[in-house]
Amino acid sequence: MHINKPIYTIIAQLFESDKTIFRLQNIKTFELIENTADAISSNIDMIKSLSSTDAHLIGFVSASEKTISDIMRIRS
Repeated sequence: MHINKPIYTIIAQLFESDKTIFRLQNIKTFELIENTADAISSNIDMIKSLSSTDAHLIGFVSASEKTISDIMRIRS
């Protein structure tokens, strides 16, 4: 099994209305990236560049937001 070293790490989790924004930092270049949990979880290359713990958190948040969105849509 091949294990990748993380390239990005989560440095902040921001809450804006109904979305969670993650601020990621490149471990080597210190480049910052901000994006929603959904956008990050949809990007396979980005997920692979995170630690398993960070990837799990982003996937969990993305799935939770989708579930809440679906429930709100059904109730309307």
